[in-house]
Amino acid sequence: MDGGITWVADSLGDKSMFGLDFSNDGVGYAVGVDGYFYRKLSPQEDWTFHRLHRWDILRDVDYNEEGVGVVVGGIAFQQGAFMRVEGAWSMERDTFEKELAAVCFSDNERVHAAGYGIMLQSNDTGKTWTQLNIDGDFFRAIDFPSSNVGYVVGSGGTIMKTTNGGDDWKKIRKGEKVGVKDIPFRDVHFVDENIGYIVGEGGVFWRTLNGGDDWQEVKGFPDVDLLGVHVVDGLGYIVGEKGRIFRFEEGL
Repeated sequence: MDGGITWVADSLGDKSMFGLDFSNDGVGYAVGVDGYFYRKLSPQEDWTFHRLHRWDILRDVDYNEEGVGVVVGGIAFQQGAFMRVEGAWSMERDTFEKELAAVCFSDNERVHAAGYGIMLQSNDTGKTWTQLNIDGDFFRAIDFPSSNVGYVVGSGGTIMKTTNGGDDWKKIRKGEKVGVKDIPFRDVHFVDENIGYIVGEGGVFWRTLNGGDDWQEVKGFPDVDLLGVHVVDGLGYIVGEKGRIFRFEEGL
């Protein structure tokens, strides 16, 4: 509550949780191992637990402004699953042959999912999906700072960008093939269409000020895996292995 200076533990039990999202109205969602799904209706309320009907390993979750959510997951680079959640736990589930690791709405209708050598797109809030002709990396994170501009990063070091809402993607950094680590990116967050941050394994922390045309490597991080990055009101937060939390001011 004080910009990351102090923290209070808020445990969700003994299962690993991989995905977290808060909607604009303050409702929180968390997903993880064995189909675990938690919801928090306000900062004052506790998390409520709901087990989804399949014991999938859930990797990521994202909700649009109308309260429709999409959850993705998978096991051992395969057995991909995505679920569409609407209303009081009303959900639809479908499967895919490859593991899915990231999902992001770019507007209230269009949602994007990515994973092990695969990218999918839906124009109807996840009711139907189209596979894009994109492969070559284990795509780990997606972020859309606007409805048209979006970025995807992979654990092989790939960075891709779209300027037309996900219909077409351009590689602005070519990584290694699937299963080979070049610069192992794990998360991406853009403050706007130009200013963005990427974190990864081994203390990787990159910044761009011009929409990915150029990247600056931020030095000084310990050799630990950095797994998530987000900026709120000019303050950035990075989380990593062994319970590490780092805070930085936007602009560094």
